[in-house]
Amino acid sequence: LSLSSASISTDIVGGVSVPSNKSLSIYTFNNITVGGSTTNIYLGYNTAASGRTNSSAQRNTYLGYQAGRNQTSGNHNTLIGSEAGYYINTGSVNTFVGNRAGYTNQSGNNNCTLGHYSGYYMKGSSNIIIGYNAGPTGTSTASNYLYIDPVTRRGSDSLIYGYGYGSRWNSRYVRINGSFRVYGSSSISYGWSTWSDITL
Repeated sequence: LSLSSASISTDIVGGVSVPSNKSLSIYTFNNITVGGSTTNIYLGYNTAASGRTNSSAQRNTYLGYQAGRNQTSGNHNTLIGSEAGYYINTGSVNTFVGNRAGYTNQSGNNNCTLGHYSGYYMKGSSNIIIGYNAGPTGTSTASNYLYIDPVTRRGSDSLIYGYGYGSRWNSRYVRINGSFRVYGSSSISYGWSTWSDITL
């Protein structure tokens, strides 16, 4: 099937299926608009396969091979990458970017992961995980945590690790698992020109 006219308008009920050995080409379009206030956008093999006919899922955007494969009723999720959010079903308002990012999360909400395999074992809510393979080292239902690591999955030993819930002084914290160094100059009369000699 090839569409080349810039003025085609159609109303298709039930969807369009293209066999694996065929192709769908759309040429010279400036915009492709999918209307509806509750529209889901699913692009990729088996993407949101469990929820494509479930009318209760709303405003999701899934892009990649089997992204959101097990989704049933989650809303407002953005999953980008091969098998990103693979096991998500009722979880909502999650953003998973990267191959298998947020892979095991099922019902957790308000999470944000960025990086290949980032947040793979994360099942809680309101977590931020950034970096290649970053996040908890095993299955975790904990919520409100921060993991940033450029190397691998190191849990609480991540380069930057923190907790963000609770009162300002009693429970919230950010921990740097390494030296914290400052180099630069000050705008006031004195300054520094070497690495700081204080480890916080």
